[in-house]
Amino acid sequence: MLEIYNEVVHDLLNPTKSKKGLKVRQHPKKGFYAEGLKLALVTNYNEIEQKMNEGTVNRTIAFTNMNATSSRAHTIVGITVIQKFKTMLDKKQQSRPL
Repeated sequence: MLEIYNEVVHDLLNPTKSKKGLKVRQHPKKGFYAEGLKLALVTNYNEIEQKMNEGTVNRTIAFTNMNATSSRAHTIVGITVIQKFKTMLDKKQQSRPL
C-alpha cells in the first residue's frame, strides 16, 4: 500500500516519512513497482481489512479550504491472490494412519 504525495512515493505499511521516498522502477516482466515497498502476507479478509486500516491511518492529510481532513495524495493498494489446491496426493498423505 503506497501513497504518492507531492510527487514522492511513501510506504503506508512502513511509514518512515523520509524526504526521498521510494524509487519507482520498471521490471520487464512484472511491470512498475516501488523499490523497498513492504509486502504483507494475509490469509483472510479480516487480515486484509486490518492492513488497509493500518495504511489508512498513515496517510498524509492536510487542511484545505474545502475540507479540514482532505488527503492531497493518491493511494495505491496492490493485492496479489494466490490460490492453492490440495491434490489427491496431499489428501492421501494427510489421511494416512500413523
